[in-house]
Order: sequence, then C-alpha cells, then structure tokens
Amino acid sequence: MSPSAPTDAPSPPGSYDNTIRIWNAADGNVAPYEPSPEHTSYVNSVAFSPDSDTIASGSYDNTIRIWNAADGTPVRTLTGHTEYVNSVTFSPDGRTIASSSGDGWIRLWSTGSGRYVQLGTLRDTDRHG
Repeated sequence: MSPSAPTDAPSPPGSYDNTIRIWNAADGNVAPYEPSPEHTSYVNSVAFSPDSDTIASGSYDNTIRIWNAADGTPVRTLTGHTEYVNSVTFSPDGRTIASSSGDGWIRLWSTGSGRYVQLGTLRDTDRHG
C-alpha cells in the first residue's frame, strides 16, 4: 500500500504470474493498467516509494524492477543479485532501495542511477563455528 495514501488506496501485491498489479483496497478493482510482465519469474516483494510515485518489485529472476506508479511503465532493472530477491524497500527519503536475496547479500541501490552503492552479507559465519 502506498505509504501516504488512505486505507482505500491502491496496493501492489506480488504474484506467481511474474507481474504486479495495482488493486484498490476499498473496492477490490484492478487499476486501469497493469505493469507489463517484465519479470521472468515469481514476484516476491513489492514496495511503494515514500512519495508514492515509484514502485519497486523483487523477483525469483534475481532482479529488482522499478516502475512508474502512475501508469505502470518500466523505469529500470537493477541487477547484481545471483539468487532470488526476497525483499525490497525504499529509504524514508526515497533515494535508496534496500534489497535482500537468497544469495545472502543485502544491497543498497541508488534510485537515481540504479547502481548499488553498498552491500553487506546476511550470512553469519561465526554462528556455526
């Protein structure tokens, strides 16, 4: 759901058909557009930017796709994870996207350039040994 929207605002769910759709939470109707099926596998995570203008989606195809929330057009694809993307979220200022992946890495991406600006591991090698 859009962070700045009322409870009847559109909400973008992930899906097993490789797409995202915007649904109106109040009446259950799909928005008048559907983003094109740019992902090539399941969509696991979807997030609105703080200003509600942009949507990020993470997928089993190892990518993060950025979409224009107003009309569903693709903006860019972020690549770098080597396994499925578990989660995506925007920073409070909307300038960074954080993603986590089955590859054990957390990446921070610049929304302006689409490049990752920092990464860290999810794996704790000291825990087992």
